[in-house]
Amino acid sequence: MIPETDYSHALRTFHDQLTAHPHEKRFAEKWVSDAAFRSAFLSDPHGTLDTYGIELDTADVAAFASSGHSPILDRLESLRVAKEQWTQHFYAVQCAPIDPAWIAWRRRQVSRQVFDLGPQHALSNIHSSLTIELSKGCSVGCWFCALSPEKGSTSLRYHEGGRETFAALVAAMKDTLGPAVQSGFLYWATEPMDNPDYELYCKEFYAMVGVFPPTTTAVPHKHPERIRTLLSMASEYHSWLTRFSLLSVSLMHKVHEMFTAEELAVAECLPLNRDTTFAYGVAGRYREFLKDHPELLAEQQRRLQDAPYYDQIREFVSEDTHAHGSIACVTGFLVNIIEQTVQLIAPTHATDEFPVGYITFATARWSNAEDIAGAVADAVRRGRCLHLAADHRCALAPYVTVVVEGEDAVFVGRLGTRIRATNLGSEQDMTKLMMLLRDGSLNRSMVEGGCVGNAAWAATAIDRLWQMGVLVEPTS
Repeated sequence: MIPETDYSHALRTFHDQLTAHPHEKRFAEKWVSDAAFRSAFLSDPHGTLDTYGIELDTADVAAFASSGHSPILDRLESLRVAKEQWTQHFYAVQCAPIDPAWIAWRRRQVSRQVFDLGPQHALSNIHSSLTIELSKGCSVGCWFCALSPEKGSTSLRYHEGGRETFAALVAAMKDTLGPAVQSGFLYWATEPMDNPDYELYCKEFYAMVGVFPPTTTAVPHKHPERIRTLLSMASEYHSWLTRFSLLSVSLMHKVHEMFTAEELAVAECLPLNRDTTFAYGVAGRYREFLKDHPELLAEQQRRLQDAPYYDQIREFVSEDTHAHGSIACVTGFLVNIIEQTVQLIAPTHATDEFPVGYITFATARWSNAEDIAGAVADAVRRGRCLHLAADHRCALAPYVTVVVEGEDAVFVGRLGTRIRATNLGSEQDMTKLMMLLRDGSLNRSMVEGGCVGNAAWAATAIDRLWQMGVLVEPTS
């Protein structure tokens, strides 16, 4: 029996909310993913629902079919709000770092991402502190993948050295991250089910940190019994998320046939087929694909119009700036257990410089379990920059523009970001500093030296701009 804690009690309450409306959830998944279903429903609502075994109140169905408004939507909205509230609490409170150095680094990274990715993206991102890949490569090969793993997959088996390596890795991360380690999950540019022992690693993670990690898989139809077991484990161990990325309408049908609405009540079925109303992340393989298929980018921009935040970004979305310019959700460590690498990373808008939508600040390697703690410390030492040093490049980020207004400066970033910094200095001094920062090739010492007679003021102003997140990040 799993011991009851405040965390598990809150999760149990969240799960109770999810399981209360399984058929509303299934209806939403069909409606969002399948144009044929939408057409059939509007022609024959009750017959269509009967065909798919979706049990909803007759009056509610009639209301939705006639007007698009119904208590069905109210119940779906309550589920959305419950998930949003739980996610915010879990990542911002339960898994928040307590080490002042991590707090400072993370706060600045989020501030930078507000300018880089836009406030809607940056402030809703979970900013997990850790992800561990248990395989190298991915067997699925989605054409729209934003992370571009190599095709094929090699896994580290749990009983063939994996347990010892994984335990040493998680122990090192606990020592380094403290409670923030609880935000970890065990996949990235990989398919979790590629590792036959994935579930054993999940249980090991739970035993060490007290949280059963979330799972996203694109192949639930290939492993129905494993998935049933995983869903049972997720319920027993209070996992907050199990998600299926379904790449076609036929796969959505197949998964709905394999599992009842009640079985899938706690599992998100995320439609990623071409007809879905969701937009893909414009990074990695998909970003390269769009260069040859610009008409699909236009379609993606149209899909964004249904997003609740779209009115806030409408005038800022363009071919070069996308609302989903990254799918990266880690502001912390990315580990690959096969390659024996630990990287310190954070999201950024995908560009030619950062094609997969995240910055790698430092990479360290280990050769055996005893080396792992040292590799983690090395990645932190070289990658977690808390102060802009004299020999670091000192420049405005390329996506930031600035207008000096007296002693203030207005900084403008992507997707509507606009932040005023007050009382920075005289207009003359600020104009000179911004000219030096726009140069792009100077280090901090050069910039301060260029502010003749005002180097001390310039140092203070640079520190303030650094904390705001408008300066280029150094990488090792």
